[in-house]
Amino acid sequence: MGTGAVLFEGTDLSEADYVVLDVETTGFSAQRGDRVVGIAMLRCRPGEGVVDRFATLVNPGRAIGPTQVHRLTERHVSHAPTFAKLIPRLRRQISGAVVVAHNARFDVAFLDAEFARAGSRLPPTLTLCTIELAESLGIDLPDKTLAGCCRELGVPIEERRMHGASTDAQATAGVLLRLLRTARLNGISNLAGLGCVRSSLAARRTRRHRLVPDRP
Repeated sequence: MGTGAVLFEGTDLSEADYVVLDVETTGFSAQRGDRVVGIAMLRCRPGEGVVDRFATLVNPGRAIGPTQVHRLTERHVSHAPTFAKLIPRLRRQISGAVVVAHNARFDVAFLDAEFARAGSRLPPTLTLCTIELAESLGIDLPDKTLAGCCRELGVPIEERRMHGASTDAQATAGVLLRLLRTARLNGISNLAGLGCVRSSLAARRTRRHRLVPDRP
């Protein structure tokens, strides 16, 4: 459908754009003040693959958090933009698309919190979790991490080095496109059938259920 199009639960899954999201954060809880330190968004279309990419480090305005997880240091983010400065670009990135993440509740909660902290609001959009989609399609995931899901589906994943949001978003995009093909073969034709939910609902779910973020 492209940027600016309005998506509904009844939209055909092959006519929608999907923006795959991954965030690197200072910790595991957006509601307790942890911040985004890196973000990647890949726009995908069924049959075309990844058609647009955006990735950047983010200056959190506080301590960087667990370097052993995101492999970033204060030096990496000191000259990066703040999240507030990124909001106009992020709005354009997700406009007219389903926002997709592996453990979407975690990523959407951070987007929601960062928009609110900047005095703005996360645009209403449909969201989709690749873990939940895989399980709804009957795919057994003994290991629900992104790496585990990639292994189960035969999706290649690069070794996660520095600035892992881009690597993780690329792997998630591969998982998504594989799952969309499976969904179509299973007779699922629209976004409602995929299990898409409104972003406001996804954020509220995270507030009720604190989840540890998925890492490869």
